[in-house]
Amino acid sequence: SVHMVPGAAANGGPLLLLDCEGEEERSLPEGCAVLHLGLCPAQGTVCLLHSGGPIPAEPFEQMVLLAKETAEKIGAEMRRGVEERELRRSAKRARKAQRAEGRRISSGDGAALGEAE
Repeated sequence: SVHMVPGAAANGGPLLLLDCEGEEERSLPEGCAVLHLGLCPAQGTVCLLHSGGPIPAEPFEQMVLLAKETAEKIGAEMRRGVEERELRRSAKRARKAQRAEGRRISSGDGAALGEAE
C-alpha cells in the first residue's frame, strides 16, 4: 500500500509513504489517502485496486507506479529465494542419495547391484 500525505513533501507537494505499519498509519494526519494494489504476476494483471481518500490524478498515477514497481521487485526477490531454496533442497537430496548408494555398495549388497545369483 502507498499512503499520500498532501503538502508534506519538502517542495510542498504530496509525500508518498510506502508500506506503512499500523502505528504509522494511525499517526497520519487527516486528509491522507491510501492506495492498495495487488498484482497477479502469472497472469500479468491487476487483481486488487482500492483507494481511500481524495487523490488528485498526478499523485494517483505516481502512487500506482510506486506500488506496481515495488510489488514486482518484491515478487521477483521472493521468486529468486524460492528457486534458490529448491536448488539447495535438490542438491541435499542428491547428496543423501549418493551417501545411501555408497553405504549400500560398501556393505557388499550385491543384490542391489544385480550381481547376486
